[in-house]
Amino acid sequence: MFQGVLIFFFFVIMLIVGFNYKKRRNVMYLIGLYLAAFIYAISHFSISTLQDPFWSAIFINHFTPLYLLAGPFLFFYVRNTLQGAFVWKKTDVLHFIPGFIQCIAILPYSLDSFENKKAIMQSIIENTAYMYEVPFNMFFETHTNFAIRLVSLLIYIYLSFRLWYIFKKNQDIKKYQISLKWLLSLITSVFLLVIVYAAFVLNLFSSPTDLYSATNTVILSTVAFAFALVGLIPIMFPHVLYGFSVAQKEREKLGNAL
Repeated sequence: MFQGVLIFFFFVIMLIVGFNYKKRRNVMYLIGLYLAAFIYAISHFSISTLQDPFWSAIFINHFTPLYLLAGPFLFFYVRNTLQGAFVWKKTDVLHFIPGFIQCIAILPYSLDSFENKKAIMQSIIENTAYMYEVPFNMFFETHTNFAIRLVSLLIYIYLSFRLWYIFKKNQDIKKYQISLKWLLSLITSVFLLVIVYAAFVLNLFSSPTDLYSATNTVILSTVAFAFALVGLIPIMFPHVLYGFSVAQKEREKLGNAL
C-alpha cells in the first residue's frame, strides 16, 4: 500500500511542477514541502518495508537538512499566497540556519564510504536499537534529531495557521474563499501527518526493537493514509494543481453567466 501511495504522491509533485514552475514562483515552496515529505517517506519505506540496505544507505540521514526546511517552506507558501505575491525578506534567511547547521552536523557521516553505510543499514535492519549507536550527527543524538524536526514542524504549522486566521479575520472571506479553503486543508493535512509521525517516533523510541511489529505496521498504515491525504489535497483544488488563479476562475464563471 505504501508503495502505491508514494507513486501517487510523486505523480502529484510532477503535476504541480509541470503546470506551475514557469508561472508562479511561490509554488517552489509548495514543491519543496512536498519533496521533503516524499523523500522522508522513501527513507522510512526503504528501511521499514523494503528492508533494503542499498536504498536505505542512499536515503537515510543525507536529506535531513531538507526535512528541517519543510516547516519554513509551509510558512513561506502560506504567507506569500495570502499576500498574493512572491515575497522574500532579508530576515527569511534566518529560517534556513537549522538546515545549514544540520548540513555541517551530518558531514562526517555523509563523507563515509557507501559500503560502510550499507553495513550500518544492514545492522539496523537486523537490530533496530543499533541506530542509537550510529554517529549520524556530530552535534545531536538520534532521539534529539527526531525531536527537533517534530517541534520545528509544529511551530511552523502554528505560525502558518496564525497567518491564515489573521487574514481570514480581517478580509472579505467570500472574495478569497477558495484560497482560504485550500490553505486550511493544506495546513490541516500536514498537521495530521506530523501527529501520526509523532506517534511513530514515540513508539519507535519506547520500543526500538518493534520496528517490524504489528503495532508499528498499523501506525505505518495510518502514516500512509495521512500521506495520501496530503497528496490528494491539491487534486481537490485544480487552481493549485494546474496553476489557474482564483481570480481567473471567478472571471470565467462570470463570463459563462453572462
